[in-house]
Amino acid sequence: MSAKAILDELRAAASEEKRAVLSRFFKSGPDEYGEGDRFLGVMVPQIRAVAKNHAGASALTEDALLASPWHEARECGLFLMCNRFTRADEAERAAILARYLAAAAAGRVNNWDLVDLSAPTLVGQFLADKPRELLYDLARRPSLWENRIAIVSTLHLVRRGDLDDAFRLAEKLLHHPHDLMHKAVGWVLRECGKRDADRLRTFLRKHADSMPRTALRYAIERFDADERKRWLATPSAKSLLKSFPPVARADAELLILGSMPGEESLRKAQYYAFPQNAFWRIAGALFGFNPALPYPRRLTALKKAHVALWDVVGTCRREGSLDSSIKDAVPNDLPALLARCPRLKLVVCNGGASCASLRRFFPNFPLPVVRLPSTSPAAARLSFDRKLELWRSALEPYFHIGTFDP
Repeated sequence: MSAKAILDELRAAASEEKRAVLSRFFKSGPDEYGEGDRFLGVMVPQIRAVAKNHAGASALTEDALLASPWHEARECGLFLMCNRFTRADEAERAAILARYLAAAAAGRVNNWDLVDLSAPTLVGQFLADKPRELLYDLARRPSLWENRIAIVSTLHLVRRGDLDDAFRLAEKLLHHPHDLMHKAVGWVLRECGKRDADRLRTFLRKHADSMPRTALRYAIERFDADERKRWLATPSAKSLLKSFPPVARADAELLILGSMPGEESLRKAQYYAFPQNAFWRIAGALFGFNPALPYPRRLTALKKAHVALWDVVGTCRREGSLDSSIKDAVPNDLPALLARCPRLKLVVCNGGASCASLRRFFPNFPLPVVRLPSTSPAAARLSFDRKLELWRSALEPYFHIGTFDP
């Protein structure tokens, strides 16, 4: 059975009404996490049935389906891959895992449903009797979906009573900027709590006052009502958030604007401190410095390159790190910064939320403004290489671009 024949079978089960529902449900609109994804309009039980009917499809067919622009085709390819995995010997399982990781790195396992149906089997089950460094490597990647693969893969281990990696990864990913990761982390913690409630309580005593409320709510779902109320009443460290002073010299020619620092940045008092944020890798590649330098030296490198750094929002309230959660925003005094830096000739907005905030608060902003893809892993549609390409092409006409390869 060829990939084309399977795709034709999926098309036959599709409906326009379901296509519209799925496009909304999986957030495929502009600046949403599934931006640009395309749907036929086929529901999961139908996709499972197609995969079951063609369980003997070849690895080439699976790969072709995973390369499809259609969400349901990729989902069917993953069902086929998981079915093959359960029948395979160890050598073939390793080959399946390699193909899966390559597809994920290429941005083909690119929504939460695709991750959740595949990661526990293809990664978690494979690693059950092996070292787990792969999980930590995935957790360090700039891709939201590879980060989610890391934490969701631990569900297979947790169900075997092996909780250590789940707790360690939950701690590492607890302050991820995207609420899809807050949900995934909370989900895994809840499953850990089914096996060891006291260990979950120990984790919560350490983190409940700072963890995203979404993750906390998911984690405590299995506690009784009174205990849930007590945990949710934990005083939150988040009240009024304040951004940082600008990084700028009077000779700055380029101003890069974010919206508001995320949780990890606020905690460390550093711009773009979340490890999976690609900002410093992109800045290093563009302006010729090593992104692994100590933070003060990175700031110095930006200033020497005549680059200024700030955020549009000065104060706000926000749960988590998503720009969409910002409330009661008050802007920074950008006109004062422009007066201090009279040589500024271009403003780059790091993502759509920054650009929207700038237009909202400063509708008559006097300098040219370029909106570029967000460097946050929450902007999951584009790979690092594609983001770097877009930043480079936008800035090369204005500035000398460095040659450092991060």
